[in-house]
Amino acid sequence: GYNKNNNNNNISTTNTTTTTSNNYEGCTTDGFSDMDLEKMQHEYKLTKVFFSDSGSISVEVAMKMALQYWFTLHQQKQQNQIIPTTTPNTTTTTQKTKFLSLRNGYHGDTFGAMSVCDPTNGMHSMFAGILAQQLFVPSPTGPHPNDAVETLHQMERTLRLHHH
Repeated sequence: GYNKNNNNNNISTTNTTTTTSNNYEGCTTDGFSDMDLEKMQHEYKLTKVFFSDSGSISVEVAMKMALQYWFTLHQQKQQNQIIPTTTPNTTTTTQKTKFLSLRNGYHGDTFGAMSVCDPTNGMHSMFAGILAQQLFVPSPTGPHPNDAVETLHQMERTLRLHHH
């Protein structure tokens, strides 16, 4: 993975509008060399790709990107004076600082990823007092699409309750 010539060649031969980050430090396989960036860009219509060396790191990055999105949006609204720069009971960035996750999930062993793993039934319960507090809803109870309906309703209620 990290800084391999064929990986770099694959990245450099793709359309220049594709933004890539090659975060392969510590990677021990050449899995990326088999990826078809052209297919990712054209068939799947991806314009930005972030490569990571593990699932935990990909969860961490996704969480950071989501928080950064809301932080940036909040900053833009402040600059455009859509919202006041200081209001009672608000944080200095944005109030969108929590994630909604399904119970019984496992997302990795880094602190951000552990915070969205099941805090009760998961293997990371010993870190409960240290991890960021997130929002959880029950996982669907069966394999059929209708089994997920109650979970979707609970997600909607939770998001409405905690939306700022």
